[in-house]
Amino acid sequence: MMANCPICDLLARKEGLVYEDDKVAALIAPVPAVPGHVWVVPKKHAATLDQVPDAVMADLFVKVNKLTIALFDSVKPEGTNVLVQNGTGAGQVLPHVIAHLLPRVQGDGLNVQWKPRQLSDDEMGTAELALREAASSIGVFEKEPEAPVEVEKPKELTVSEEDYLIRQLRRLP
Repeated sequence: MMANCPICDLLARKEGLVYEDDKVAALIAPVPAVPGHVWVVPKKHAATLDQVPDAVMADLFVKVNKLTIALFDSVKPEGTNVLVQNGTGAGQVLPHVIAHLLPRVQGDGLNVQWKPRQLSDDEMGTAELALREAASSIGVFEKEPEAPVEVEKPKELTVSEEDYLIRQLRRLP
C-alpha cells in the first residue's frame, strides 16, 4: 500500500470490496460509469502495468475473467468491456493500475468507441519495425519463487531373499 494513493486507501478500508485474495482485489467503482462497474486492481501498489509482476498480472486477468462471469450471473449485461488506461497519455487519472470491468447493455449511453485515424504506410512501417525490435527482447515470464515441496522419505521395504524378481533385479548391471 502506498500513502497518497486513493486506491490503496480504498483497499485498506475495504470500501466497496466485492472480491479479494492475496494478490488481487475487486471493488465497485466509487464513481461508476454504468451499474456494476468494477475495478480489478493489484493489491500491491503499482502505478502502471510495467510495475506489476508477471504472476500478479496473470492472476489479475484471470480474476477479470471470473468477475465477468459473476457480472453476467448477477447484473445480467449483454456484454462487457475491459478497459485499462496505462499512463496519463492514455487517460489514466489515478496512480494505480485498474482494470475497469464495465457491464454493457445497448443504449446505456457509455461511449468507449474510437475512430482510428488513417496512418501512412511509412508511419505504420516505422512503428512496426521499432516495436518488433523492442519486442525481440521479451523473454520468459518472471516466476514467483515456489515454496519447496517436502517429500516424505519412503519406508524401507523388507523383502524375503527368496523373492525371485528381487534376485533378478540385483543381477542387472
